[in-house]
Amino acid sequence: MFVSGLLIGFVEELLTRGIGVKMLRDGGHGEWAVAALSSLVFALLHANNLFSGQAFSTVGFTVIFTFAFGVLMYLTMRVTGFLIWAMIFHALTDPTTILATGGIDEITSDASTSGLTALVGLSTFLLIFAGYVLLIFIRGRVATSEESAPSP
Repeated sequence: MFVSGLLIGFVEELLTRGIGVKMLRDGGHGEWAVAALSSLVFALLHANNLFSGQAFSTVGFTVIFTFAFGVLMYLTMRVTGFLIWAMIFHALTDPTTILATGGIDEITSDASTSGLTALVGLSTFLLIFAGYVLLIFIRGRVATSEESAPSP
C-alpha cells in the first residue's frame, strides 16, 4: 500500500506540480493562474474514476477535494522551494486515507468506526476549506531561469 502511494504521489506531483508548473511559469502566467490551473489538472485526473463505475457524487467530491489538495501541494512546493516535499506529503496521504476508510475515494464497510475516522472526515473538510481560501492569497510571479540569469 505504501509503495503504491509513493509511486502515485511521485508521478502525480511530477506531472502536475513539476512539469505543469514549469510550463505555466515559462508561459508567463502569474502564480495564481499557475496554482489554479495545475490544481485543476490534478483534480481532473481524478475524474477518470467515473469510467471505473464510481458514483458521480463520489467522483464529484473527489474532484473538489483534489483541487484543494492540489493547491496545498502547490503551496508546499512554493514555500519549501522543493517538489520533493509535495511528493512526500502526497505519498503519505494516499495510503493513509485508503487504510483509514477501507477504500479508494469512498468509505467501505471495512472502514474503522472509531473516533479517528470521524476526525479524518472533519480534517478533510478543513483541508478543502484551507485550499480554497489560501488560493485567494496567492500572488506574484516566480522568475523563470532565463529571467533570473544575469545579463551579459
